[in-house]
Amino acid sequence: MTFPFWRIRFFLLLILLPAWAVAAPDGPAKAATTLTSSEQQARIEQLQERLQALENDLQAQKNAVEIMAAKLEFTRGGIDSRMYDFSNLLSSQSTHTTWVGNLVAIGAIISTLLVFVGTFATYVSTGNRAKREARGVAKKWFAEKTDHLEQEIEVLLAKAEAAQESIASHHDKVLSDAQTASKVMQDATAEAQAFMRVSKAKEQPGLEVNQIDTQSSAFVHRANESLKSKPEKDFTPDEHYIRGASLYHSGNLQAALDSFEAALVHATNAPSVDQVKYLMARAFTLDALHRYDEANATYDQIDERFSQDPSDAVREQVATGLFNKGISLGELGQFNQAIAVYGYLDYRFGEDSAPQVREQVAKGLFNKGYKLGKQGKIEDEIAVYDDVARRFSPEYTPAMRSHLVRALNHLGVQQIRLAKANWNERALKHQHLKAAAAALERALSQCVPEESALIRSDQYDRASVCGNLAYCLFLSDEQHAAKEPLHACLKLGGHELLDAQRAHLALNRLEPQDTQFDGLLEQIWVGLQE
Repeated sequence: MTFPFWRIRFFLLLILLPAWAVAAPDGPAKAATTLTSSEQQARIEQLQERLQALENDLQAQKNAVEIMAAKLEFTRGGIDSRMYDFSNLLSSQSTHTTWVGNLVAIGAIISTLLVFVGTFATYVSTGNRAKREARGVAKKWFAEKTDHLEQEIEVLLAKAEAAQESIASHHDKVLSDAQTASKVMQDATAEAQAFMRVSKAKEQPGLEVNQIDTQSSAFVHRANESLKSKPEKDFTPDEHYIRGASLYHSGNLQAALDSFEAALVHATNAPSVDQVKYLMARAFTLDALHRYDEANATYDQIDERFSQDPSDAVREQVATGLFNKGISLGELGQFNQAIAVYGYLDYRFGEDSAPQVREQVAKGLFNKGYKLGKQGKIEDEIAVYDDVARRFSPEYTPAMRSHLVRALNHLGVQQIRLAKANWNERALKHQHLKAAAAALERALSQCVPEESALIRSDQYDRASVCGNLAYCLFLSDEQHAAKEPLHACLKLGGHELLDAQRAHLALNRLEPQDTQFDGLLEQIWVGLQE
């Protein structure tokens, strides 16, 4: 450490500056007034002596400081030496401590191993002893409880077997109930589809094209009742369809239409056979609401969307849609358009082999002839009926037979009208009466036997043919032969056929023959009432 001597020098300089100023040559004027030169010299000497003394003191202090610095340097060296020695000592002690720690750790490991070995030996010994004791106790317990346990096991096995049988029985019952419910819904859907085909139109007085099967209708109503416990938002398309069919035949047509629309909304991904079924139901309901233009638009939609579908069921629906479109056009008085639609139906499906499709063609041709007759085109009407008789006679399905009977019956009626219109032309008259009798006898041979005619439409068909045959025989001067078929007519058809026969008499009235036949009608009718 070096002492700052420059600071002492600076201090002395500050002290001496006043004296130097007094002795300066440029200030004698003022000094002369106070001090003599001898006095000044004496004072300077004093100051020099004092300065020398101060320097001596300063030198002494400097020497003392240097001695002190030397001592401090020596002392620091000693301290550094001792610190080094102490560090070496600490290092040595650390080495000894590590060695001792290692010895302690090794000893702890050895102790742990010894304790583990001892404990394991004790555990093995105790475990073996416990096992021997447990085996003994178990053997004793089992020996005492074997019979009881065997009985309990037998009871539990019996209960398990009974529970398994109960579960299997419940599963079978649930499966059977589900299958039954599914079958009921399928049957209800089929029944609904069957009577939704019923046309609202009448193609001749007293004769409906189809008639509702009351048993099927009741079945569908019951199926609809069973749906009341199910939220409508969870309905399947078929369940909407069943509800709509039930509402339709209950007369609630707008609600039925809503249900069919709901079925269509939920059936966007349904098979074609289901979609066309719902569209047909919508069209039928629009017909029943007399919204014929909307119904015809729906029939057109069916034809456009499904005309190329290869399924028999879908083709049947397309053909049915065309047939009903013709009926709707007839309701609107558009007979020519209706006749054109029936012609298109024959063009599209006339050579189809599916029985249900051919049935629609036969119905369409029958209606075409009927519409031609309404327009006074008797010859064209007869030609159409002849075509039906020729093309569909070999097909003996009940539905086709019914259409054939009606075509032949109308053929006979129109031949009678032509005979009356040409009454004074003897040969022509007999020709038409002969053709009429042949057609009516052929129709009668195709009718359901009287004892089997349990359905109203079958009874009506037979009664109508019998009445027209009786009239034909009467005009052919076979009055006695006419009584038997006329009796059958009034017996089966009742008052409805009595009115129908009188309506026929009103067409091209022929006297006295029609008055005489009217008397025969009254005679037989009164006889049946007695």
